Amino acid sequence: MEQKPMKGREVIEEFEWLIEGGWHPETACRILNRRPDSMSRLLYRYNRVDLARKFERVRKQNVQSA
Repeated sequence: MEQKPMKGREVIEEFEWLIEGGWHPETACRILNRRPDSMSRLLYRYNRVDLARKFERVRKQNVQSA
């Protein structure tokens, strides 16, 4: 039996669960087969600014370390 793709809310619920479990946002994206930029857009689309802001912090850290 083929598994159906997750809907947006399901992806967000899984992402939130992974983050609360201590996973780094980019690692959580890899687990869910999503690119960080597409995950960020999805989070903003569903008004989950609290979670989307985690990517802003990650981008700032990457810029500072480069």
